[in-house]
Amino acid sequence: MDKVKDTMAFLNPGQVVVLTADQPVYALTKQIQLRWPEIYGEDKIVMMFGGLH
Repeated sequence: MDKVKDTMAFLNPGQVVVLTADQPVYALTKQIQLRWPEIYGEDKIVMMFGGLH
């Protein structure tokens, strides 16, 4: 999440990052967002289910 966030900040400053992931990774990222909302909150990174959900 950090690498994607840094890359998006370099390429498109101010744009919200949108990530897709399958269910196990999606669940982990949601836990991370709940644990550290000031860094990974839903206003900074939007998570979506991937094609295999």
